[in-house]
Amino acid sequence: MSEWAITGIILIVTGLVMIGLGRPLVAGKVGRNSLYGYRIAATLRDDRVWYPVNALSGIWLIWAGFLALAIGVLLVIFRNDEDAATLVVLIGVPALIICLIVGVYRGWKLAVAIDAAIAAEEESAKLEP
Repeated sequence: MSEWAITGIILIVTGLVMIGLGRPLVAGKVGRNSLYGYRIAATLRDDRVWYPVNALSGIWLIWAGFLALAIGVLLVIFRNDEDAATLVVLIGVPALIICLIVGVYRGWKLAVAIDAAIAAEEESAKLEP
């Protein structure tokens, strides 16, 4: 079996795992915990931050999983064509990394925004008679 085929199979499995991990996050089935999900101070502090941030992050994780799956399938298909397999990796892997980085960034931005809104709401409630 060629190195490209092995890499492709690893990416296929990785993609399926990412999709499998993302689905419960999107569905809101993962409560706050210390092992699984988008864990930063704001998400671990409040369910009002945890669930929407993890739903958004789960969507990005699923997209990244589909991308990894597609790259893996293409590598298996082009396992005997060095030039094509190299092109798939040179385009696909940076795209996968960018997808993951954007997902992390978008999750962080959402967490900050929700946390700020909660803090403003709580401050406003303190000022009311």
